Amino acid sequence: MPTNRRAAARIAIMIKTKFKKRIHSYVFVNERILQLRYKLQRGCLTLLAVYAPEEGKTEQTEEFYETLQDQTDKISKKTITLSLPEIIMQ
Repeated sequence: MPTNRRAAARIAIMIKTKFKKRIHSYVFVNERILQLRYKLQRGCLTLLAVYAPEEGKTEQTEEFYETLQDQTDKISKKTITLSLPEIIMQ
């Protein structure tokens, strides 16, 4: 998938205009994972925006989590990593 193509699952990261120049890079890993590197005063912050497959789609789900783990493993240990709690909407 071309890295400059928008993701089909409609994933996105919203950044205020005044912070736009701090974006180091971004890449659509696939249609469900977007990685953004953001410049800080000391190093970078890597954000992963993800959209997991629907429940019951076992093959897609396994592939999704394998790719997500691969991307997480590639993030430099010198990069700040945030883990946000999952939000469950009912």
